Amino acid sequence: MRQEIQLEMEMLQEKWISKELLNRLTEIAVTRVYWEKEFIYRQEEKANWCYYLKKGQVKIFVSSENGTEKTLAIYKEQMLFGEAAFFAGHPRTTNAIATKESEVLVISKENILQCFGEKPMLAWSIMSSLSQTVRLLSMQINEMSFLSAKKRLLQFLISEYEKGQGVISHTQEEIGALMGVSRVTISRELRELKKAGILEIHYGKLKIKRIEELKQMFAEEKER
Repeated sequence: MRQEIQLEMEMLQEKWISKELLNRLTEIAVTRVYWEKEFIYRQEEKANWCYYLKKGQVKIFVSSENGTEKTLAIYKEQMLFGEAAFFAGHPRTTNAIATKESEVLVISKENILQCFGEKPMLAWSIMSSLSQTVRLLSMQINEMSFLSAKKRLLQFLISEYEKGQGVISHTQEEIGALMGVSRVTISRELRELKKAGILEIHYGKLKIKRIEELKQMFAEEKER
């Protein structure tokens, strides 16, 4: 479910982040390179910019006062992030960190307003996209509360495959962080799938071999 939510969020962004708009923003906004493990923004900071990931990988997460972290999303490329606090004018509620060298478009309010002036209908599209994002995040909370670890993992694998990712470039630690499940649990469930011949496990990658069997397994789990 979480990966379906993230996929739907990506599709929503595509409705208003057209190639024409992206080209225009590239002309007027600043492009910056962030190094691996470099913070792009932190919780409680003022949201003066939103960001578009052109290349690389960025992790969005929250952290508590005792240092506990919870990963919310991992973006690989061509995704807008940091937009909610930016448009609301509120302090950041999440952190964003580059997990590998990343090329990021840093977009200011002046950049957005200039685009609004050139294309007024863009404002309505963005508001529609943000309202849908709130709905999808509510769905994500429900999924985290009620789906078992195994169901979440199976749905994640199926969603990645249907996005064209027959080879999934996520480490087990990253998958666990996205699912809200320990790495030990993810490792155990993946070993069972490997034993059944459904997937292959390589360093930092998973290769799905039998998608129909994976879907059947998920369907059976849903009925329990």
